[in-house]
Amino acid sequence: MKVDEAERLKKGDEVFFAGAYYDFAELKYLPHGVMVGIYDDKPTNHIDYLNHENLSSVYPCNRCQGGGCLDCGGFGKYPAN
Repeated sequence: MKVDEAERLKKGDEVFFAGAYYDFAELKYLPHGVMVGIYDDKPTNHIDYLNHENLSSVYPCNRCQGGGCLDCGGFGKYPAN
């Protein structure tokens, strides 16, 4: 994900990281770059901060017919490359 994509994220938008979908929390601008905060443990609202280059945007699957979809695996969404 590029910096401009990360800056367009809104709280609650989904991002893809390490084989799982996470909710976006916030951005932090640090001297070494932009860090994207994700909720990694929903009950506690704990936020982990990751480099924006390690994340992918999530888009709805337009080919999904309600299960067994080869593009999204039946999730109804897929990560951008």
